[in-house]
Amino acid sequence: MGPQVLRGDEENVEERLPPTASPISPSEVNLGRYALRVMVPNLLNASYTTFGTFAENPTEPGSPVQRFLTPGQPRHLLASVSVTF
Repeated sequence: MGPQVLRGDEENVEERLPPTASPISPSEVNLGRYALRVMVPNLLNASYTTFGTFAENPTEPGSPVQRFLTPGQPRHLLASVSVTF
């Protein structure tokens, strides 16, 4: 994903979110009628941001407008088994 502009920064004066790349390791094994699929998103467990915006923070006195960022997915394992009838 390329560099992202934060939502609410219409003048593009704030620093953009850096570009990100997250390797995925998909694997599939077919055993007769069964298929096993395994995938590990964010294989290297990189820390990255996928979205950013400006919003009021009601937890601070005076509700100042602050920058909020959405972190990317942590490394995890996805697995599935399917059967062909």
